[in-house]
Amino acid sequence: MELPRNSVWELKGSDLAEDGLYRILEIMLDVTSIILFPLDTKSVTIRPFAVSIEAFTEHVKSRNASKADFNLPCFLLVAEENIAKEHITRRDKNYSLIEGIISDRAFIFDYATKKRVPHLAKYAEKMGIDRKALSRLLTQFWRYGQDKMALLPAYSKSGGLGKDRKPTDKPLGSPKQPRTVAVERSVKFIVTDIDKNKFTKALKKYYLKQTGLTLSKTYKNMLIDSYADEVRLANAYGKPPVVPTLKQFSYWSKKIFSKDEFIKNRTSENDHLRNKRGLLGSVIQDSYLPGAHFEIDATVADVHIVSELGSQYVLGRPIIYIVVDRASRMIVGMHVSLFHASWRAARQALSNCFMPKSRYCDEFGVDIDDSEWPCSHIPMELVCDNGEMIGLQPKKTLNPMTKLSFTPPYRPDCKGVVEKRFDILNKEVIHEFLGTTRGGNVIRGVEILERMLFTL
Repeated sequence: MELPRNSVWELKGSDLAEDGLYRILEIMLDVTSIILFPLDTKSVTIRPFAVSIEAFTEHVKSRNASKADFNLPCFLLVAEENIAKEHITRRDKNYSLIEGIISDRAFIFDYATKKRVPHLAKYAEKMGIDRKALSRLLTQFWRYGQDKMALLPAYSKSGGLGKDRKPTDKPLGSPKQPRTVAVERSVKFIVTDIDKNKFTKALKKYYLKQTGLTLSKTYKNMLIDSYADEVRLANAYGKPPVVPTLKQFSYWSKKIFSKDEFIKNRTSENDHLRNKRGLLGSVIQDSYLPGAHFEIDATVADVHIVSELGSQYVLGRPIIYIVVDRASRMIVGMHVSLFHASWRAARQALSNCFMPKSRYCDEFGVDIDDSEWPCSHIPMELVCDNGEMIGLQPKKTLNPMTKLSFTPPYRPDCKGVVEKRFDILNKEVIHEFLGTTRGGNVIRGVEILERMLFTL
């Protein structure tokens, strides 16, 4: 039976070793032994052990041992050109330290069978490395495939990302540095689980509300509620109080509550859904074909219009209806009138949407072909708000032709395409008119000064 060197085998119900994965390091034919290295143990210093070839072969035939796969960690599955130079330097240095001993078969057999191996200590002294450090490098080399890449440093696994460090008598973080020798600084405070509970209670009471206080004011209220005795005694003795700092309170508040929890609790549900929630997709993900969804809405224009009979006759602000195709962003229908937003005005915009535009433009002296504004169609679905379109007349008129879809109240983001058309119309056209209600930037005091100069 073929037993390849460096192959991985799984032992089950065997008296040779515990159940698990084992790598064949060497096959010693002169002493009829196989050197096995355990792969399931997480210790950084593990010794291999030797078993007879005959016993291992019998276990393979009796199916107590079967060939298996060992998945290398991700930081080792990297191409040579994608590895940082300092990592390659560290890997080559580690390999040079064990290169003279990993090829010594006598040492490997002694290391696997004897309790004390003087050769290991002598070699470590010769290379100028600690014996335990050498054992760790050998364990890493054998565990990850007996290749130079096995000694690549696992910097991606360094640190404790996402894990809380347990404080002891020694405080965590950098030591406090006094800003001046004239002022005594308090000793660094060690935050415990009891303090974290106080932080949580204060944040829920003062900060996580729609009308909540700022974080600094929340911190001051927490000191009054939970650390008043310590502050009072410190003031009596004339020394700084040993209490959590604002920096510690700010740090742990972000650890205890996520950013989403802060946003949700410090604003209303409506504001969160409209302005602060994460977007899960695009508005056109369900309407990627032109004509699938039309959006209709009305707005009061930011301009006052006057009569042609005289500018002293102010007619008011007009109502603009716009129908937009969600997929192509094209304006497919429009209507401007002095009548308030209602079904009477909305049906004018819809009739303009369903009819050819060449006839409509001809009424204003603009000559175009239908191909220049190719939109005289009925959509599959008409998206509108809970206003003029929710009555019996719209339902009776439109339902035989198209489907009406109503957005929730106070949610303009559900029909954001037509809302953006209004924004573009205001910024590019209407706000430049003389009678606009949203003209240029107004600087406080400038208008009064201009009036005084004009009077003079």
